[in-house]
Amino acid sequence: MAAPHKSKPLADATAAPSPSDAAVPNGSIVDASAAAPLAALQEAWLDVKDAVQDTAAYHSISAKAHSIYSALSAVVHVTKRVAWVLGTSSLVLVVPLLYEIDKEMDPVADTPSSATDSSPSTTSAGTTAVTSQPDAAPSAPQPSSTS
Repeated sequence: MAAPHKSKPLADATAAPSPSDAAVPNGSIVDASAAAPLAALQEAWLDVKDAVQDTAAYHSISAKAHSIYSALSAVVHVTKRVAWVLGTSSLVLVVPLLYEIDKEMDPVADTPSSATDSSPSTTSAGTTAVTSQPDAAPSAPQPSSTS
């Protein structure tokens, strides 16, 4: 078993509280008689902690946890680098391509005079809809030939 942990007690049990003692939230000064059991509890906790940390099981678990942490840290690092490369590559290569595809698919961008070729008409619901008129004027009726 490990040697007991030597720590300084929180307050001397025989000393009277001084004005420089820490104040608790309600404004009262910490009593030295209340600090003695706290110091004993702190010392007992440190003894238990030292005893647990000196066991082989603790060191085994600690080594495994450290190796898992190291592996996960490496995976996260590689994942961040891959995400950065993919993100910047898509911005440089894919976004302009999508912009050009969108430009080709937009029929209004091809003919700037398309707004003058359409005329509004009223639908049955009372809203105005735009219909496209044919580019060529209708031809005159052909005389029918009778035999």
